[in-house]
Amino acid sequence: MTALDVAKRLENTRYAGDQWCTFREVRSGTGFARKREGYADLLAVSIWPSRGIYIEGVEIKMSRSDWRAELRNPKKADAFIPHCRYWFVAAPKGVVEVEEVPDTWGYIEVGHKRNIVRKRPAANDAKPPDLMLFASLVRHLKHSCGYSEDDVSRLAARKTNDLNAELSRSRDRCRQLERFERIAGAVEKFESASGLSIHDPWTAGDIGTVVKLLVHTHPQRILSQLTAFTQSLQFQLRELEKPISALRALLDTHRSDT
Repeated sequence: MTALDVAKRLENTRYAGDQWCTFREVRSGTGFARKREGYADLLAVSIWPSRGIYIEGVEIKMSRSDWRAELRNPKKADAFIPHCRYWFVAAPKGVVEVEEVPDTWGYIEVGHKRNIVRKRPAANDAKPPDLMLFASLVRHLKHSCGYSEDDVSRLAARKTNDLNAELSRSRDRCRQLERFERIAGAVEKFESASGLSIHDPWTAGDIGTVVKLLVHTHPQRILSQLTAFTQSLQFQLRELEKPISALRALLDTHRSDT
């Protein structure tokens, strides 16, 4: 878990919802106007009048050494605490001992599954942010909501790719539509010339087979094959006529004897 993970954990739990607006790593002012500059790891502003408009500040600590350094110099937070109703230290388990926390501070033990308020802070009679802190918050908000030139370039490239992909899909659909229109026109001409309908799926296959035969086999060849077949049948019939005549003669002789 990192300090960023702790900040996100607090934003998604204690400071979740539309009531809160959070700012990470906020400077106490802009430029070099402050004689002593400070940073707040997380400021959370309650923006609903029905719940009260106020600020909570959070100092995030990830190690015992960092926390001890904070205790040796607690005035680092002085630029923010006067403007916050509540001030917390937030840390993973084992970093902060409850008895070490300054009297007016609160302590949130941040875990992977839940957060525990180990010590509640004292309410501070907070003053409104001065112009320097206000300017820092406004600049922070501008940077967090704005886009860099690289962001704009990436966004423009992504949108261009999306538009090109959609244009390609539209062209494919137009080509398919044109193909269907050509097929429909050809079917209409075929049905008009042949007097046949190929809309019936039960007969369309048979019609296609006959058409394929006619198209791929020359009509004169078909006629020649039919003529040869007819002549072969006629020859076979003539050959069969001889045994039939002999059988008839035999039957006639048998009737005469009886």
